[in-house]
Parts: sequence; C-alpha cells; structure tokens
Amino acid sequence: MKTLAVFAGAFRSWHGAINLVEAMRVLRDRRVDVGAVLIGDGAELPRVRAAARNIDTIVFTGAIAHDRMPAALAAADIGVAPFDLGAHAPLSLGFYWSPLKIFEYMASGLPVLGSDRAGATLDLVFPGINGCIFDPEDTSQMAQAMLHISSERVDRVAMGRLPPWSTR
Repeated sequence: MKTLAVFAGAFRSWHGAINLVEAMRVLRDRRVDVGAVLIGDGAELPRVRAAARNIDTIVFTGAIAHDRMPAALAAADIGVAPFDLGAHAPLSLGFYWSPLKIFEYMASGLPVLGSDRAGATLDLVFPGINGCIFDPEDTSQMAQAMLHISSERVDRVAMGRLPPWSTR
C-alpha cells in the first residue's frame, strides 16, 4: 500500500466513517494505491462494515487498547476526521465539542483530512499547511483530498510536522 489513511474513534453516525468508506470505493474504482484502517467500535460499525464489503483496501481492527494507539497511528500516513454534523441534529446547535481524533492525529505527526462541516476542524486544519478540508457528503471531493495528500511523501511528512498555529 502506497498510502495508508486512518480513522480512529467511536463509530457514530456523525463521525462520518461511512463517508470515508465511500471515498475509498472511489479510489479503488480509479485503481489508486490508498488503503484505510478503521479503528474503534460503536453503533455505526455494522453499517460501515457492510458498506466496505468487497473493498479489499479497508481493514477494521475493532477497539484497541489506548497504549497501542501511538503505534497504530504511527503506521498511517494520513489521519481522517470526516465529521458530518448534519447526521446528528443536536450538533447543529453550535455548542463547542472537542475533535479529539484531530488532536491525536496532529500529535502523531499526521496530516489531517477534515470536514468543512465541523467548525472546530476549521480552527485546526489549514489547507495546504497541515492537511486538507473537504465536504464529507461529497465522496469524490474526499477522495480527491486523499489523492492530493498521498501524491508526494515529502509534502505529507512536512504537513504532519507543521503546527497550524505557526501560520498565524
């Protein structure tokens, strides 16, 4: 696998893992050498697994121990946070929530692919600096963002090492 994307967290509808699977389907159909590891458990996991059926570039690990997370993230090239706040009505009220997975990806030196629907993501992910932003409902746009970040290893490593506050 040329590039490995990771999704780590609870499988809830608004976490958008289903959208990542659909973007992976687009990449598979284009014969792009990108894989994904989805780490975690939750109510949405059966639906996401069903959507990923027949996509051999996706691996599900289930929940893993916290002490194994640094190694799991270190094995990846891109951290994906495809939050889709529209999938959970209470989130539209505008209260602050902490996108922990983005902080974990950044602490691991990964560039972040983040949703343009999550205000907290827009405060942390700066396109071309430390990741890319995409519309979580537009799977071709997410796939294109994955292609962009996976296209040049040197840029991906640099993106993962540059803190977003250094741009201000």
